[in-house]
Amino acid sequence: MEPAEAAKHLWPSTPAWPVIGHLPGMISLGLVPFIESVWRELGDCFEFRAGAETIKVIVHPDDVEAMLLRRRHKYTKGASYDQFRRLVGRGLISSEGALWRRQRRLIQPSFNRDTITALGQGMVAQVDVMLERWAAADPGGGVIDIHAELMRLTLEITGEALFGLRFAEDRASISTREFSDALGVVAARITAPLEAPRWLPTPGNIKLERAIASLDRVVMRIINERRQGGEDHDDLLGALLRGSDERGDALDDELLRDEVLTMFLAGHETTAVSLGWALWQLREQPEVRARMLETIDAAVGQRGPTSADLPALAYIKQVFYESMRLISPVWTGARNCVEPDVLGEGYAVEPGTRVMNFIWLTHRHPEFWDQPERFDPERFAPEAIAKQHKFAYLPFTHGPRKCVGEHFATLESVLVLTRLFQRVELEAVPDFEPEMDFQLTTRPRNGLMMRWRPRARVAG
Repeated sequence: MEPAEAAKHLWPSTPAWPVIGHLPGMISLGLVPFIESVWRELGDCFEFRAGAETIKVIVHPDDVEAMLLRRRHKYTKGASYDQFRRLVGRGLISSEGALWRRQRRLIQPSFNRDTITALGQGMVAQVDVMLERWAAADPGGGVIDIHAELMRLTLEITGEALFGLRFAEDRASISTREFSDALGVVAARITAPLEAPRWLPTPGNIKLERAIASLDRVVMRIINERRQGGEDHDDLLGALLRGSDERGDALDDELLRDEVLTMFLAGHETTAVSLGWALWQLREQPEVRARMLETIDAAVGQRGPTSADLPALAYIKQVFYESMRLISPVWTGARNCVEPDVLGEGYAVEPGTRVMNFIWLTHRHPEFWDQPERFDPERFAPEAIAKQHKFAYLPFTHGPRKCVGEHFATLESVLVLTRLFQRVELEAVPDFEPEMDFQLTTRPRNGLMMRWRPRARVAG
């Protein structure tokens, strides 16, 4: 609906408690199951109350498109991202307006297709390092937490590709596990339904501040080591150090820190989570796995895959995209309304209102996805994509704020999956069930325990 049309209806809602609103249901069921239950009862537009705040929820792709593209001037990230800014400050994901436009222009060249294509060989080499580590620990195979392993892998890939850094060499005096755990602490605090004031010295606040201090320490060491080296590198960190603000001055340390941390979070966490859930879902898809192996054998045989193989590995990309449809690494987005608007079939949105677009539910909308719970990579064949509503699939979001690292993450994921399928077999551990933890991303709370065993040795 266009905003010129008058609002006709009150936003649907379910009964709420005085003062605390829907918090009991959110806490007992979990936020996402609670929202999904309301969606199935009330439809694509509804509201819920978290304490004193009333939040609007949209699910239909038309409304998401209105908020993120057609009427985006009516919505900002605003207060919805205040908690996230505690971690990344004014980084690309959380900034707005003129600052965001300058940052995007500065960062975009580091993520152009030609630039990203050159990184493929290093990505595959990092997979081989990981697999050699597995083999050294247990030559015949064994049980691993594939989520933890992929978190380490994607941190190494992001560090080397974008910042010329190898965490394995301990240049930053922090392990990948510490980095990942610190991000997890921050994420859990950001998505908590209730939060103590930041000034109150609760155990949670103390843990949060220590985690941020730990991340600040490693990021500033990365920046300072590059400065002291005096060399001009053709990577993202080099572009940031060469960059300037609107006055032509070099970026200050605070903004540099924010951008580096933002790119580590976006490039490491989301890709690891996506890959982990892809491997987990594939355990129950023998026909898909068989076709993946046929595709890989035909495309690259025994040699290591490269960026040039991406067109021949199109089915691997389809599998990865379908996995992200069912378990998107980012399960929701949010904006704050700054001008009056109308969404859905005549629902008014007033300035100051927070609107959440629930990606998790849009990816399951039966109007746009036939048998939405079924795993079907053919949904992402070229002819099927051409018929899709663009805003029905949002792991990288859409509009001007579409993820700058989409090509990087896609190339990395296709190459990682290809190399893993070439060299090892992965299967579920009996009686293990992961617990999804809806934080900033859809992390598995208890990991993803899988059993691996080597395939026939392949050439590098």
